[in-house]
Amino acid sequence: MAVDADAVPLGPASSECRFDHVFHFVRNPLTAIPSIAEADLSDESWEFIRKYVPYQSDEPAVLKSARYWYHWNCAAQSKAECTFRVEDLDQLCLCLRDHLGIHVDADRLRNIPTSVNTRRLGKSYHRIEELLLRLRLLPAVS
Repeated sequence: MAVDADAVPLGPASSECRFDHVFHFVRNPLTAIPSIAEADLSDESWEFIRKYVPYQSDEPAVLKSARYWYHWNCAAQSKAECTFRVEDLDQLCLCLRDHLGIHVDADRLRNIPTSVNTRRLGKSYHRIEELLLRLRLLPAVS
C-alpha cells in the first residue's frame, strides 16, 4: 500500500482502502535487503514493482532489492504520520500516544514478536491471507 495503485499482485489495492491514520514500520535494511534478494518474488510482483522503482532487470538481485527497499520505504514514509523500525517496536507506544492520544501497555507491546512479516514467518501467512481475500472468506480492509 506504499504506492497509489488500482491493481496489485497481492492483497487489496491502495485505492480500495481508506485509513484515518497511517504508521510506517520499516525493517533494518541490512537484514531486509538480503531477504528480499533471496525471496522468490513472482514475475508479476517484479513487473508491478518496476512501475515505481527504477532498476534494470539484469542487475544483481541484491542491488535490485536494495533499490526496491529504498524506494518502497520512501513512498510509504511519505504517506505516514510517523515511521519507526520494527526492531524498535517499543517506539510505537510514543507514536500512538502522540498521534492518537491513547495509552499503550509497553509491557504487552514488548511481547509482540518482531519477526512478523519476515521470510521465516510472513510468507505463508500472507499467501493464506491473500487466498482468503480472493475467495471472499476474509473481508477486505476499507
